[in-house]
Amino acid sequence: AKVIDYIEAHFETPLLTSELAAIAAMSVAQFGRSFKAATGFSPHQYVTTRRVEHAKRMLRSNELTITQIAYCCGFSSAAHFATVFGRYVGATPSVYRAAV
Repeated sequence: AKVIDYIEAHFETPLLTSELAAIAAMSVAQFGRSFKAATGFSPHQYVTTRRVEHAKRMLRSNELTITQIAYCCGFSSAAHFATVFGRYVGATPSVYRAAV
């Protein structure tokens, strides 16, 4: 729960698995296994999912540009954001925004 709370509070910043493992007081390997057993996701998949979900909310209710949303959600570039968003949602951020 402590790690999930930390992710929720910091998902817009780079999060290293080693940092999350330290919060859980586990080795990186042990943390990865335990996290996946508890959530069904690897730490990276979980963080990415949270970032995409936040981006979806921002695209529905915000006037920021897609590039600004990408950076607010912790993506390194608008191109990377569009690629990841498309993989998770099945549409580009601009198509998603226009549809909702």
